Amino acid sequence: MFFVVRHGERADFSYDSKEKSRVFKDYDPPLTAVGLKQSLKTGDFIKNSLNKINSVNKTPIIITSPFLRCVETAINIAKNFDFIYENSIFLENSIGEYLHRTWFTYNVYDDLMIKKQQINDGYKFIDGFLDKKEMEALSLQYPEDFVVFFKRIQNAMEQISKKFFMEFDEKKYFLVIVTHGYAVQVVLKNYSALQKIQDIEYCSITLLKYRADGNYDTLISASDAHLFAKL
Repeated sequence: MFFVVRHGERADFSYDSKEKSRVFKDYDPPLTAVGLKQSLKTGDFIKNSLNKINSVNKTPIIITSPFLRCVETAINIAKNFDFIYENSIFLENSIGEYLHRTWFTYNVYDDLMIKKQQINDGYKFIDGFLDKKEMEALSLQYPEDFVVFFKRIQNAMEQISKKFFMEFDEKKYFLVIVTHGYAVQVVLKNYSALQKIQDIEYCSITLLKYRADGNYDTLISASDAHLFAKL
């Protein structure tokens, strides 16, 4: 199973001046207090979902975009589990933000907050779930148009799923992939679960189930229903 999660509420989009004041880099904002609660709630929902399908003993492998809002979301999801794979969170550039020239003036990946400050909360951070060979076709370009971005995310998901099913026992492990709204759109469009472009809400969950024929069933499609209860 693959849980694909959009990050929680970002501080630079908040109406709260105190939240905005916490943004050190405009292109790499942290989560708001609400976003932190959203991500904890999302991890709780994922854990409860496993209980409902009798998969409670599975261990999560957590892969995230290296942008701070995604890293913080991944940390709070991980906090809901007694164990995550190798006590590690994988930072995967290939599922990172769409490098559109309107939002970025250069390729910011080497200057992200995760690269510049110590963020751990007891977890190890490992650069790349994919190895160098698998990453060769996924090199980041700046600027990206949507076609290039779409292909990047599509290829990244194919490589991540291939590696997972080759190297891990699906009966023991499952994937949690934390990324951005546009990337979730690509995932849904790629698996024919998105009929038109739509907004992907904060901490929405998409759940994909692998089939023996190599395709996926979409069990949950960009739902944030788990956040409706009072935060």
